[in-house]
Amino acid sequence: MWCHQIWQGFFTDAAANIPGVKVVTSAAHGLPHERTTRGRQPDALITVPTPPGNYGPLLHPTTMAGAAGLTLDFTVVHPVGRRDNEYACDENATDRVYRAKVSKHHDWLQDRNFWFVPVVAATTGELHPATLRLLYDFARLKTDAAEHHAATNATRPPLTSEQLCQRRGATFARLRMEAQLYCLRAAATRLTGKHWAAPFASSLLARSRARTRCGAGVFAPAPAALVRASC
Repeated sequence: MWCHQIWQGFFTDAAANIPGVKVVTSAAHGLPHERTTRGRQPDALITVPTPPGNYGPLLHPTTMAGAAGLTLDFTVVHPVGRRDNEYACDENATDRVYRAKVSKHHDWLQDRNFWFVPVVAATTGELHPATLRLLYDFARLKTDAAEHHAATNATRPPLTSEQLCQRRGATFARLRMEAQLYCLRAAATRLTGKHWAAPFASSLLARSRARTRCGAGVFAPAPAALVRASC
């Protein structure tokens, strides 16, 4: 439980802190769920208004498919297992879990016009390529929103294309480092069965869940002109 919450909490906080992005984690606030006896549902839904910049394909698809929003499902997999009398590492563990999540959720979410991405990591700190791509989308959204705010309010001269690219890269590097740290904290709770990481995470998680239901971020609110009305 803590493993999943720590991993999910990092991404929902990171998304909710981007101006204009709304994150929900409950069906009562719009999280899609399958209306059958199986009752499947993803962990989070991210919606992005028409952006002022050129954003990544996961959060703002160029095709009609997925126009209702991006749904996410979070998993931390342990790639080491015992075979006979030896322990072996499954190098394809993240890919295997990724494909299993896609098989479980993709079709019914696509039928309802949602884009779906499993956010998969390993207890070793390895991040699946789709997870890295999502982090870069977050970095682009965050950097471009800050640049749009600066240009609108004339607080500084606009960045050149090269400077903007460098800032996106720096933001991505920071988000990737933070994601790996959260992944390792989540992994520790799974591998040891103890909640030694809970004191660090618990103060964030309760507030995180409340904020992300309505798309609020962890830091100071974004300028009103850039934020769509929340619930």
